[in-house]
Amino acid sequence: MIYLILSILCTTVLYLFFQLFRRFKVDLFPAIIINYLTCTLTAPIFSNEPYLPYLQQIPHELLLFSAMLGVSFVSVFYLMSSATQLLGVAGGTIVSRMSMIIPAGFAVFYLHEPFTLTKAIGILMALSAIYFTVGLQKKENAENTLSRKNKMLWLPVAAFIGVGLVDTLLKISQIKFFGDKADSNFVGMTYFWSFCAGFLFVLIFKRQYLKLLLLRKNLLWGILLGLPNYFSIIFFYKALTTPNLHATTIFPVNSVGIVAFSTLAAIIFLREKINLYKVTGLLLAIGAIIMLSVF
Repeated sequence: MIYLILSILCTTVLYLFFQLFRRFKVDLFPAIIINYLTCTLTAPIFSNEPYLPYLQQIPHELLLFSAMLGVSFVSVFYLMSSATQLLGVAGGTIVSRMSMIIPAGFAVFYLHEPFTLTKAIGILMALSAIYFTVGLQKKENAENTLSRKNKMLWLPVAAFIGVGLVDTLLKISQIKFFGDKADSNFVGMTYFWSFCAGFLFVLIFKRQYLKLLLLRKNLLWGILLGLPNYFSIIFFYKALTTPNLHATTIFPVNSVGIVAFSTLAAIIFLREKINLYKVTGLLLAIGAIIMLSVF
């Protein structure tokens, strides 16, 4: 459970950074590309196996899976960050973390993991926590322009589906290729594909971003973002490989834990407003964590 907690804390830092990007006028997509380059360069430092021998013996199927996951990473990361900048830390965190239902459903129906009444109650409490915070965001944004409202309709849906699919792919990769061992080289290679996909997108469609990649503020914030991003996935993989810790527990606890920690951090450090909706959501989130991880 310690790895899951560490992953939650690292992901919480990511959401706070997304909000700080807006405050400091950081160019989002260039910083995300720098972030993935940082992740790629960080991975060999913490790997138990040198990169070159690893790449020489890697199965073709694993290489393709890594590329697919890497492209998914950069796409979903951009959706998450955009939703957070639009809705605030609490709203952005929650609309993307609603996706827990996708990998949890995959674990129940495909992996046939045990699904007890206690887990069902815990997941319902987690979804209720999500509902209250989303309701809060809708109310706070009631006076937004029509175009902003339209963005609020597609961004939560896109983030929901994207994060859910990525989390499911992570679980599939762990089952199919790694079993009970977390492979840091695979994570580094996946981040490399994320960097390549992002850079290729800029090169083809957004050439004006090339100069922005070298701006000092984008470089700095991209590097700062890359460190917790790398460890969030490494710790999450370690949690997935923990014996007797089922995916039906990991994904809901991870999601609702990120919601709770991100909301608290935003209130404390970013002075986001608090009201009855947010308090209710936090209490339900805490209750869901207890139901899913203790009982």
